[in-house]
Amino acid sequence: MSDDVRGDLVDGLAQVRTMLSVRDDEETVVRAFGRASANSAQVHGLRAVVSTAIATISSRFEPGQRPAAELWLDYARRLAATPARGREAGAR
Repeated sequence: MSDDVRGDLVDGLAQVRTMLSVRDDEETVVRAFGRASANSAQVHGLRAVVSTAIATISSRFEPGQRPAAELWLDYARRLAATPARGREAGAR
């Protein structure tokens, strides 16, 4: 992992720590990533977090690889732009 990616990862982890709660469900987490990644100042750090997570669960990816992380963040942005459904929608 390059020094630039490592720095982005540290920034991204700090962002994640401030925007999420341990009790958040999966949909809330994905929506939070989607909203935050719409901000160009935050996208580099979040991309580093996502690419590292993908590399952690799949040996086919290396930390710092952008395409899979960008695809996931695009999905998260699209999900964040849609209204929440189900019982969570009434609670928000």
